[in-house]
Amino acid sequence: MNVPQRASHFSGLFFILLTSLIWGLTFPIAKYLLMTGLTPELLLGIRFTIGSLILLVFVLTQPLRFPRQTYIDGLVLGIGLAAIFWLQMHGLQTTTATKSGFITGFYVIFTFILATLLGDKFNRYHVIASFIAILGLGLFVYSPKQPFGGWTVGDSQTLLSAFLIGVNIVLTSIYAKRSAPLILALLKCSVVAIVLSAMAFVQTTPEQFNLLKQLSYQTSFWIPLLYLAIFATSIAFWLQCRFQPSLTSTETGVIFSLEPVFGALLAATGWIPGIRDQLGLISILGATLMFFATLISQWPTKKSPEGL
Repeated sequence: MNVPQRASHFSGLFFILLTSLIWGLTFPIAKYLLMTGLTPELLLGIRFTIGSLILLVFVLTQPLRFPRQTYIDGLVLGIGLAAIFWLQMHGLQTTTATKSGFITGFYVIFTFILATLLGDKFNRYHVIASFIAILGLGLFVYSPKQPFGGWTVGDSQTLLSAFLIGVNIVLTSIYAKRSAPLILALLKCSVVAIVLSAMAFVQTTPEQFNLLKQLSYQTSFWIPLLYLAIFATSIAFWLQCRFQPSLTSTETGVIFSLEPVFGALLAATGWIPGIRDQLGLISILGATLMFFATLISQWPTKKSPEGL
């Protein structure tokens, strides 16, 4: 079935951390693109269509087969991803890029619970790391001067997407062990492209398409969009499918929970026009706890798993 040999644990840690960095930077970048006035469906449809075409080019150069089970796995993951990104992008419309990133990071606890229920070996350091990560998230997003701690409808949409991300991480850990990473990445990205492009075609007004035509002449539009399409879609999803099988689902969830830290740092720099999120001392403490949780998740047990 063209499934490559599993990478070493260290390689898995490095490349999943790299994937976390790539995806973390997407929060302020996606927020910037939404500020152009285009709908989430239209932006996501373009992003995943370009990303899928790039993956297709690489698939066509490889002697890979498409087993029936891989089609099913790709369809399941793709439908879940379409829901995840739709919820995230709509949530970004009513919350900040930094807050969206950190609420999304709640998938670390959802991943741990789901992975344990499905038979992952219990590890007390993973439990500790998961709860430290949640504490860090709470410190970051809480705003005592606002109603409900500053919670918005967009925050609720983002939290729901976080749960679905936890499900996606656990399923990817299972599916990526039996399918070629490149094919699996192509299939799930293609499903997202088809679903969201169809939604964009039905919902987007002529004014939206005229706006897209105007933006298509601007490099300030294409540079962030191509980052999302090439790095955050083609490369990142291949990296996830290739290297996640070297880690447990909980380890992956804890490392991916660093995404909002990377996103918050970029949003705080002001490098992206129109986005300058402020980081207070409590927020910085929360981010520090997130990094600490990642280190805890890698604390050695008395007996390491075989092959690590």
